[in-house]
Amino acid sequence: MRLKRRSRMISQISVFVAFFLVPLLNVFRIDVGGQHFFLFGKKFAYDDGLLLLVAILFLVLLVVLGAKISHRFFCSYMCPHNTFVGFLIRIGKRVPGLDWAVAVLLAPLAAFALLAYFVDPGWLWNAIISFRGSPLLIFYWFTAVGLFLLFGIFRYKFCANACPYGFFQMVFKDTPRERNGVQGLASRLPLLILVFLGGVMVYMAASHPGYHARIIHIVETKTSEQYIFAGKIEIENLQFQPQAYSIRIDKEPGLQVKMREQVTLAPEEIRQFPITITGRRTTNRPILIRVTNPAGTILVQRVSG
Repeated sequence: MRLKRRSRMISQISVFVAFFLVPLLNVFRIDVGGQHFFLFGKKFAYDDGLLLLVAILFLVLLVVLGAKISHRFFCSYMCPHNTFVGFLIRIGKRVPGLDWAVAVLLAPLAAFALLAYFVDPGWLWNAIISFRGSPLLIFYWFTAVGLFLLFGIFRYKFCANACPYGFFQMVFKDTPRERNGVQGLASRLPLLILVFLGGVMVYMAASHPGYHARIIHIVETKTSEQYIFAGKIEIENLQFQPQAYSIRIDKEPGLQVKMREQVTLAPEEIRQFPITITGRRTTNRPILIRVTNPAGTILVQRVSG
C-alpha cells in the first residue's frame, strides 16, 4: 500500500510539472496566431497538416483508449486538476484558509500554462506584464478567474458532473458482457492503431527537413515566340539556428533566369526572393526549382509545365 501511494504521488507530481513544461519546451503546442505548431521541440508550419492531424488523432485515441481500459487510473495518477485539488484540501485541513490563498496564487500560473498550448508563451508573457487592455490579456484573466473557481469552489464537483474525461469513461467503458465477448485481435486493435499512429508521428517529425519553400506566381505569359515568368520563391527556416540554402533551376537551354542561388536565413525567418524567367520555350518540359538545405535535403517546386 505504501509503495502504491508513493508511485501515485510521483506520477501526480510528474504530470503536474509536465503540464507547465510541455508548452514552454515546445514538446507539443499549437501557435494559433503564428500559424505554426510544435512537436518534440521542432517547429512546423500549417502546411504540414498531415503531421498535425496524426498528432491530434494520436492524442484523441490515447484519451479514448485510456478511458476504455484504465477507468479511474488517469484520475488517480495523472489528472492535474485532481492533483491540485487534493493538494489544496490537504493544506486547507492543516491551515484553514491557506488553500484559498494558494489557489489565488497558482490560478494565474495555471492559466498561463494552459494558454501557452495555443499562444506563443513569450507573446503571452509580454501581454501580461505590459498591462495593456488587449483581447489576449482579457482572455488570460478570464481564464485565471475560471480556473480559480474550478480549484477553489467546484473542486471535485467538476470531476463528478462536468469532466470531459469522465464523460469519455462513461461512454466507452465496457460492460462485463462486452469484455467477455471481445477477444483476440479485435480487443487489441485500438492499441495497435495507437502504436501505429505514434510511430508515424515520430517518423514524420524526425524526417522533416526543417524548412518550407513555395513559388508565388505574379505574372506568367506564354506565346509561340516568348515565355515570361515573374514571381517569388518563399523560403521559411523552421530551425532555431541560421541556415543557408542553395537554389537551382531545371529548365530548357533557351531560357534566361534571374534569381539568387545562395541565401541565408536567420532562425525562424521567412523571406521571399524574386525570380524572373524569360525566353522561348520549345517543349512542355516542366520548369522545376530545387531548394537544398545544409543537410542535403531537397524540396522541389514546380514553376510551370
